[in-house]
Amino acid sequence: MTDNTEVREESQEQVKRVVLNSRNSEAIKEAMQEVSQEIMKKNEELYRRLAYK
Repeated sequence: MTDNTEVREESQEQVKRVVLNSRNSEAIKEAMQEVSQEIMKKNEELYRRLAYK
């Protein structure tokens, strides 16, 4: 990891903190897209389970 990125496990969830600068802004955009896709997938699964209750 670089000195401006920190990844650690916290209560069974991965926490990633990144300091924004011009060199890593593209990496942050990509990471945010990945997180957004994960959230949408989890929400889709949740709504599917709720629909069958």
